[in-house]
Amino acid sequence: MRGKIIFVNAGILLLVGLLTYTLLSTSLSRVLQDRTARGLEAERALRSAAAQLALDGFRVERWLSAQVTGADVRAVYAGGTESARQQAAMALADALHEAARVEPDFERMAPDLVLFVDSRGVGLGRNGSNLMRGERIADAYPSLAQALRTGATASDLWLHADRQEQWLASYAPVRADGGDVVGAVILGTPL
Repeated sequence: MRGKIIFVNAGILLLVGLLTYTLLSTSLSRVLQDRTARGLEAERALRSAAAQLALDGFRVERWLSAQVTGADVRAVYAGGTESARQQAAMALADALHEAARVEPDFERMAPDLVLFVDSRGVGLGRNGSNLMRGERIADAYPSLAQALRTGATASDLWLHADRQEQWLASYAPVRADGGDVVGAVILGTPL
């Protein structure tokens, strides 16, 4: 009896294996044999991914630029001592992180990082931890330094092997009441 069960199950597995092989070989034979089609498909996939990242970055930039105009964000940079600014930055980063998590535009790309930097690109505070405080973020990512100089929102891919970071980072400069750039808020989504 046991032999019959084993024999029937082996036959079913063999049949399913042959069927799977046949279906895969017929569907993939064109792609595997035609190098031009593979190249075109890869190029199309890369363009599609780049367009999707650009769209996601634009959505985050638009949302962030609306968030950084509030008095509570400017108050982070108006704190008296460095420690007070860092604590205010961490508290507001946590609040912005929660607001971004419930934002309908970000349903596919939940952000993990909300970071406040000063006008020199030095980290003030981030959501959830004391990491990145005092780090010169703009030295590692020149596009952030450029955004701080120009005062324009931007998005960039932050890839840093030493830090083990892979982010789609979008940032919006924060302006003081006089219009000067006093820092930026960065929202990072892991890739």
